[in-house]
Amino acid sequence: MTRRPVRPSPILFGFLFVLFLGVLTGPALAATFNVDSTADAIDASPGDGTCATASGACTLRAAIQEANALNGADTINLPAGTYLLTISGTSEDSAGSGDLDVAEDLTILGAGARSTIIDGNLIDRVFHATASLDFTLSGVTIRNGNLGGSGDGGGILMGNGNLTLTDVTLENNSANQQGGAIRIGSATLTLNNVTLTGNNAKNGGGIYLQSGNGFLTNVTISGNMAGQGGGALYAQGGSFVLTNVTITGNDASSGGGISAGASTTLRNTIVANNTGGNCAAPVSSTSNNIDSGNTCGLTGPGDQINTDPLLGSLQNNGGETDTHALPAGSPAIDRGTNTGCPAADQRGVSRPLDGDGDTTPTCDVGAYEFSGLPGTADLSLTKTVDNPTAM
Repeated sequence: MTRRPVRPSPILFGFLFVLFLGVLTGPALAATFNVDSTADAIDASPGDGTCATASGACTLRAAIQEANALNGADTINLPAGTYLLTISGTSEDSAGSGDLDVAEDLTILGAGARSTIIDGNLIDRVFHATASLDFTLSGVTIRNGNLGGSGDGGGILMGNGNLTLTDVTLENNSANQQGGAIRIGSATLTLNNVTLTGNNAKNGGGIYLQSGNGFLTNVTISGNMAGQGGGALYAQGGSFVLTNVTITGNDASSGGGISAGASTTLRNTIVANNTGGNCAAPVSSTSNNIDSGNTCGLTGPGDQINTDPLLGSLQNNGGETDTHALPAGSPAIDRGTNTGCPAADQRGVSRPLDGDGDTTPTCDVGAYEFSGLPGTADLSLTKTVDNPTAM
C-alpha cells in the first residue's frame, strides 16, 4: 500500500506565517508605569519592560525612557510631588539628560496641576516630542523650562502629531526664540482648562504656531511676554480657534495679546488690557467677544469693543488652574452665546448660569462663569450670648 504525503492546509500555512511575522515585528502593547520617586534618575535598562533605576525606583525620566523603548501607546501615572530635573546636558534626544524626550505615543496623568509639578530647573526645556506622535498631559504644572541660544519651546516643543493638555498650568518657561511655553510645528494643539502665565520668548510668549492648528477652550493666558510679537499667541501659519478664552495682561512690541490676524477665530473670548495692543491685526469673530480697545477688528454679533471686562487678579478661584474672576456688574456676565459654549467653565463650574438675574441662563464671555447674582444679600443669622449667667 502506497502512502501519499500529507500536504499542509493553505489555511494552516497562512496562520503560521502570520504568527511568525508577529514574532519578528513584536506586539504593539500598551504599558502603564507608576512613578514612585520624585528623583531625577535614568532607567537602568530601557526596553526591558520595567521602570527601574539602578536603585530600583521608578522615576519620571525612567518611565519615559521605558515608554520610548516599547511599541504602543503608553501611560505614566504621576502622583503628587515636585519632579525637579537635575541631570544637565542638552545635546541628546533619548531623555538621558536635560529635557524629557518623548519618542512614542504617551499619556501622562498627574494628580492635579496644584499638586503635581514638573520643574525644568532652568537647565533645559521640559518636554521635547522628537517624532510625529500623540502626546497627552493632564493634571500637571510645567514650569521653569529654559532654552537659551536659538532654542524654541521653553515648556514643550513639538513638531508633528497631536498635543493635548487638560487641567494643566504652564508657568515661567522661556525660550530665546519661539514659544515661551509651547512651540508647535505642524501639529494639532488642543488645550482644555489650561493656564499659561509668566512665560516669555522672542515671538509667542505663550504659544507659537509655525503651521499647525490650535484649539483652545476654557483657557487663561495672562502675564506672558514676547520681545517682538504675540505676548500670548503668535501664528506664523496655521490657525487658532478660541472658545471661552481669557487673554489679559500680556506684553509684546506688537500684538501683546494676539499676533495671528484672520487665522484666529474667536467665540465668547476676552482680549483685554494687553500691552502693545490686544491684537496686531484684525481677527475673525464668530460672536460675543470683548476687546478692551479696538485693535482686534471685532464685528460679529454680540461683540463688544472699547469695553473693560473688569477682571479680577489671576488667582485660585477653585478648580485645578488659576483664573481671572468676573465681579458683579462685569460686561462679560451673560453676554456670551450658548451656541458652542462648553458645559462647564475652566474651574468645572456648570454653564450656562443666570448671572444677571433675568431668569435666562446665558454663558459668560471668557474662561470664568460668574456664579453669584449681583446684589444678593447675606441673610444668615449669627447669635451671640452677652450674659452667660442664667436668670
